[in-house]
Amino acid sequence: MGEKAAGSNRHPEDSRLGAYYIRGCLQGAVHKGFDPREIITKAGLDSAIYDDDDATIDGEELQRLVVTTRDVLNDTYLGFMDVQGKLRMSYLAFSSAIKCDSFGESLHELVIFVNAVRNDIRIGYEVDRDNDELILKLYTSGFAEGIDPHLAYWFETYWFYKGLCWLVGQRLPLKRICFQGDKAPEEVDYGLLFDCPITYNQEQGAMYLPLDTLKLSVIRTEVELRNGGMTREYPNWFEIPGEEQSLTHKVEQLLVDLYQEGGNTPTLQVLADILCASPRTVSRHLHKENATFQDIKDKVRRQLADRLLATTQLPVSQIAERVGFWEPADFTRAYVRWTGETPSDFRARHYS
Repeated sequence: MGEKAAGSNRHPEDSRLGAYYIRGCLQGAVHKGFDPREIITKAGLDSAIYDDDDATIDGEELQRLVVTTRDVLNDTYLGFMDVQGKLRMSYLAFSSAIKCDSFGESLHELVIFVNAVRNDIRIGYEVDRDNDELILKLYTSGFAEGIDPHLAYWFETYWFYKGLCWLVGQRLPLKRICFQGDKAPEEVDYGLLFDCPITYNQEQGAMYLPLDTLKLSVIRTEVELRNGGMTREYPNWFEIPGEEQSLTHKVEQLLVDLYQEGGNTPTLQVLADILCASPRTVSRHLHKENATFQDIKDKVRRQLADRLLATTQLPVSQIAERVGFWEPADFTRAYVRWTGETPSDFRARHYS
């Protein structure tokens, strides 16, 4: 059984979901003994929607509900699986993927990571050169008792697809999608969301993409991931990350690379030379994106300092040098301005 969205002027972001999805999002939490109405309230929604058969929510409300449920349960899989998927593991998986240069390398890292820590969720990929296709495979088992498999497949597939699009900063062109489970009794327009034919009741889930997708560059940075990544940049569940090669992202990536190389403190002139532009032009374009070079620089320095303070035993004086301060006292003053606490206080709190 296949389907594809007919020509339509509607946008995925305009979609609304009803009671099937509202309750379905919370079914894992209910199974594990959590009060769904408390989670709904914590997500900033009216708890009455849980018992209202006619209630609907939009994409931003759904994403708040999904993220809140994940946070409350500390479970990437919303409690759908017998085995919890801690949020830290999801973060580490994407952290390894971001360090790669190409989508193909990132995909390889994700496959290794997920398959090393999960037995109930298996991912893989194969190259079909005859059809010029990259086939991503998803096989899920081990659902918690009473879980609707279709919703588990949908949430997992859609979230994974969005995450991959976020990595490369563009919507990956799907040729078709396969789901393990049945078609939902109350279905959002999946053809509109994925923009490709969809088949159901397959032995495993799969995404079919053009083979040259493997060559796409990974554009995201560790700074973006630490600052909330996809969920912060795209608050609407139905919004697929598109072309996001903004100058702000490029400057962040360049600064991360320069600081990690351990050279001299990057200046606006250095960045402008790398970008083949004048400092004034770079500043003007950043202003259009509501950013400044100094703000981006402070953000990257703070993130690098946090990581070094939390994961190494380097003296504060050496960390100060690594993030571009000649004097430790200047670094301490800047760090207090950024965070409200000293580097030593942060380290002591992290290890307490």
